[in-house]
Order: sequence, then C-alpha cells, then structure tokens
Amino acid sequence: MKITDFNKEDQQKITLALQEFSAAAKFEQTLERLFNGWCQLAISVEEGYKLSIFDYTNDLSERFLLQEIKIQLTKGGQDLFDLSLRPHDEHFKSVTKKTRKPIHGEYDESFWWYYRVPKVMPPDFEASVKFYEDLLI
Repeated sequence: MKITDFNKEDQQKITLALQEFSAAAKFEQTLERLFNGWCQLAISVEEGYKLSIFDYTNDLSERFLLQEIKIQLTKGGQDLFDLSLRPHDEHFKSVTKKTRKPIHGEYDESFWWYYRVPKVMPPDFEASVKFYEDLLI
C-alpha cells in the first residue's frame, strides 16, 4: 500500500496523520513503513516470535496507527485500506490465538489485534502473558 494509491483528499488526510505520528514518535512514519511492519509481524509470529511481550505490543501499535489513518478517510479510501489489509489481517489471525482481554491498554474488540497472542510463544513471552490473570482463553 502506497500513499499514491489514494485520491488527493485521502492523500492529504494520510499525510497529516503521518506528520502527527512522526512528531509523537520522533522519527518519520510513512504509510509504507506502517503497512510493511504490520505484514512483517505476521511473518515473525509465524516463524516464532523471538522478542518480548513489550516488543510485541509495540509492534501491534503499527496496526493501531493504520486504523487511526483509515477512520479519517473517505469511504473509497477506507475500502482500499480494507482491501490492502485484509490478507495480512487474516494471516495474522491464522498464526495467533484470541485472548479474553486486550494484551495492552483498554480497547474494545474492534481493536481485535490487541486480543491476540502468538499460538507458539517463547518461554519468556508466555511467562509474561501468564502474568496477566485470565488473559488466555
């Protein structure tokens, strides 16, 4: 997914959102970086996520930022976003399992990615997940 895939109105909205995200992160955020990061997370989880639960929740924030962009777009822009994200969202769902509550923050289930953990977790990651009572189903 590239910013040039969108109409001018949506490109402006995406640019403004990315400027906000970049200022908050103190480094440049691009649509391509966020999209590729989300795609890569599913691959990393499938191959055996090797980092901590804290890294994982940070990686999930890329999907959150993509959602924050999406809700600002026109209907056509949202449809394009969904079309681009759908296969990667489905891949992520296929390599993760649902939790009872969000692994990070207090989100409703429309932020479904916060309700998923890798099916196969390294011992330290699994210990961190188990620390949170009643997280796993």
